[in-house]
Amino acid sequence: MFQLIIAVIAIVLIAVLVIAAIFYGGDVWSGATTRAEYGKLLNQAGQIDAALQLYYQDKGFFPTETDGALLDMLATNGAYLSTKPQGNWVVKVGDNGELYLPRNADYTEDQCGGINKVAGKDSDPAFATTPCPVCDDDTFKDWPACKVVTP
Repeated sequence: MFQLIIAVIAIVLIAVLVIAAIFYGGDVWSGATTRAEYGKLLNQAGQIDAALQLYYQDKGFFPTETDGALLDMLATNGAYLSTKPQGNWVVKVGDNGELYLPRNADYTEDQCGGINKVAGKDSDPAFATTPCPVCDDDTFKDWPACKVVTP
């Protein structure tokens, strides 16, 4: 009988711990998801940049294509990229080079702001009013997440 009582108490304690972890740990787990997404974006951007540098080393010049066409060309037969990164990356080479993934309907405003927070942009005074800025605004070009405003 004593063992049965101890077993029931142990099960109740484990259930209480699980419920507390879910209730109080939810923010931690959702924050981990945001950090993982930010890490994925950094990884993909690094792969694109490395592929462009390798292309330049092979050819002596940068490609003239931009955006999706450039990524398709770099991923052709796995020459410079093993696979094309997901998303509609904006990629331009040259003096005014750009490399970013604009946020669109795939991400909520909170997810976009969360990625910018993980990147440390929450210390910027503009973050309080614009956690997910518009991509075309030059002020926010170094922010990793932005939104596309369609006319």
